[in-house]
Amino acid sequence: MPRCARKKGEYEMYHVMQRGNEKKSIFYDDEDLKRYLEILQKNQEKYESKIYAYCLMDNHVNLLIATNGSDISQVMKSINVSYVMYINRKHVRCGHLFQDRFRSEIVTNDAYALQVSKYIHLNPVKAGLVASPEKYQWSSYTEYMEESQVSGSMVDRSFLLGFLANDISSAQKRYREYIGLPEPQQPPCHTDYRGTISSEVEVERKKMSLEECRAFVAKHIQQIHHEQTGGRGKENVERNRLVKELRCNSNLSLKEIGKLVELSESRVSRIIKAAEK
Repeated sequence: MPRCARKKGEYEMYHVMQRGNEKKSIFYDDEDLKRYLEILQKNQEKYESKIYAYCLMDNHVNLLIATNGSDISQVMKSINVSYVMYINRKHVRCGHLFQDRFRSEIVTNDAYALQVSKYIHLNPVKAGLVASPEKYQWSSYTEYMEESQVSGSMVDRSFLLGFLANDISSAQKRYREYIGLPEPQQPPCHTDYRGTISSEVEVERKKMSLEECRAFVAKHIQQIHHEQTGGRGKENVERNRLVKELRCNSNLSLKEIGKLVELSESRVSRIIKAAEK
């Protein structure tokens, strides 16, 4: 039976899982784990991708990653090839290390991203390796709980914590509480499940619904067209501001925002990246 085509988007966030062949180990010691993280960081810099969460287990890897316009297949191939070459040299082995293709699911909104990060950070707890996620060395959870951002870290923790509170200590407290809540019965990866955190964690910023977003855009687009005295430059500034408002105050994907404001998905992504800088 032919394989299904992988879902891809030019500017998307993905939950990626890569297993060892026949569910065997892909890490044999701490040095291997450290090397994988080094390779992950080198590729993150190479492709200018965003790593929001990771967890390295004995026989599989979980990542929450945004590719910043790069092909997710190319990103993962680069990581896997580098690691397999290293592991084969070190352990004098040959043959397949990883099981078939990596598995990936597009993360469609911010609440879903939070839920995937929870799933990733609780992996070692569910496996019975540790009693709580902060006890596990090989995940990004400990970085989320650091008082200040780890120097040189590849993990962008501000993106997810920013949805919970404006100051870091409050956001960390809420995230810790969120991680401690029961998980939904259906895991977030490889499904169409789109959970919501509104009933579990009170988010300071109320998110607009799709209908509210449409009304918001319709009102401001009309104002932009009505106030064209400033020329095209002013119109672009106002439209960019509209994009940033939608990104901050809704759970819409970049593609959905683009449709509402009549811009391409890549253009929306560039506007948001510029705002983050």
